[in-house]
Amino acid sequence: MKIYQILFFAMAVMALSKPAVAQQKIKQVSPNWLEIQDSLGSWRNTANPAGLTRDQPVQFSKVQATYDIEQGDFRRPQQAQKINSQSIYGAGNTQLNDYYLQGFIRYNRQFREDATYNASLIDPFRDMPYYIIDSNASDWLNQLYTMGFDLASPVFKDKWTAGLSVDYQAASGAKQRDIRAENTQFGLSIRPGLTYQINANHVAGFNLLFATSKEESVNSNVNVYVDQGYFIHYGLGHAIPYVGSGTNMNYESEKWGAGLQYEYHGLWNLLLSTNYAIAAETANIGFLAGRTQGSILTRQSESSLRATRENTLFAHQIVLNYAFKLGEGTEYWNEFVPGLESDGYINQHKAVRSTYRNSFGEAAYTLIKKREGGYDWKLRGQASYRKREDQYLLPQSAFGMSYLNYALSFDKMISSGNATYTLGGKIGNQHSLSGDYRYGGQRADELPVQELMRSDLNFLTTDFLSIEIPFTYSLQVDNKHIHNFYVQAVGSWLDARSTEYQNRKKITLSVGAIF
Repeated sequence: MKIYQILFFAMAVMALSKPAVAQQKIKQVSPNWLEIQDSLGSWRNTANPAGLTRDQPVQFSKVQATYDIEQGDFRRPQQAQKINSQSIYGAGNTQLNDYYLQGFIRYNRQFREDATYNASLIDPFRDMPYYIIDSNASDWLNQLYTMGFDLASPVFKDKWTAGLSVDYQAASGAKQRDIRAENTQFGLSIRPGLTYQINANHVAGFNLLFATSKEESVNSNVNVYVDQGYFIHYGLGHAIPYVGSGTNMNYESEKWGAGLQYEYHGLWNLLLSTNYAIAAETANIGFLAGRTQGSILTRQSESSLRATRENTLFAHQIVLNYAFKLGEGTEYWNEFVPGLESDGYINQHKAVRSTYRNSFGEAAYTLIKKREGGYDWKLRGQASYRKREDQYLLPQSAFGMSYLNYALSFDKMISSGNATYTLGGKIGNQHSLSGDYRYGGQRADELPVQELMRSDLNFLTTDFLSIEIPFTYSLQVDNKHIHNFYVQAVGSWLDARSTEYQNRKKITLSVGAIF
């Protein structure tokens, strides 16, 4: 897909939107005002699109172009030393008679320099243990396309609303040094939902989820006179070494899930939501006469409680989140059956050989002093805890770590005529609580153990200080309508408290318009 096609789709999304209508008496819609609506909005922070009508959203259109650059040696082994990306984002919403429709489209181009230990995945951090590893530091060029819409019905019989959410993703990636990889990825997710008004103060919701994705990776060498060494990874450093031009991989997955929501209107507005999903992804070697190398079955649950209280001057919000994920990795033993009538590789045995446990908890409090068109100031404090426990069953190996992360941020908005300036700051700290990696196999000196897993453990157990400074300039072009032009800049810095690492820094620049 070319850039002009992306722009065409973005303009099509914008065309769906009418000029912003004052469903509430609003004279300005700035990036800060949208930020408040997104954070304080109840149902838009759930997986149920049927509740969007109950949030009474203001109609608007938005288009934004972003450039960011990130670099530094404080990184995981598969992460690039330097990442340069550009993106275009468009979003819009409108009322179609009594129905509410919102849509978005995003294009992102990523150039990643000096990434290692990955030759078959566009995203090496997506919990897929079966992939190709080589030690050559290489550049990657990735292009990501995402688009989707949410449709919410009006309230039927003063009780019911229905909704549908559809998201589509396509991506391409290319590793640019032997072993070279050319990847394509597609994904689709569908979420239908319902809400039911029990009485004036109580609302219940229910939604379903279906998602499917596919990623193909083709490996090759340009220098055919020099064979490259590589590994097929099975998890926690267990890998089989090979020499050649790599291995073609074919990943296919499906995901099914459901969610429940409960909302209470009172002195504090409370929204409790929980989601549960089961996903299965299979890693196949080859395409036509391929064989299954491994599969991972994942069960995950997510729960959150959002408590919000507003008056004319202030808004308070408390957010509690908890997530748990359990993965089981199954390996397959295959035998090739020769002959004209043969189906090729036949699976002779399979067994669960690895497990992956992740738990995450977070608590946050936000205090906002309100004003027209945004906020006067915003204060936010948060703390989170993460624990990871992975095991390879035979030969026995283990990988575990836990950490505590906490942060405090403050943002201030200043007006000058039709322009506003917002300057903020966020400071955080991550403190490692535990970390351990034990390899029980026979290849303890090889790269997947010494370079990949031990380097990953070192990164995940390193304490660091984080600093983020955001700035926004916003100009109200037309006082009669919501026409807003803005420029945003965010600088961030991670300072590792370690002799092994130094830092990681990132600068993001965005230009956009709201109308």
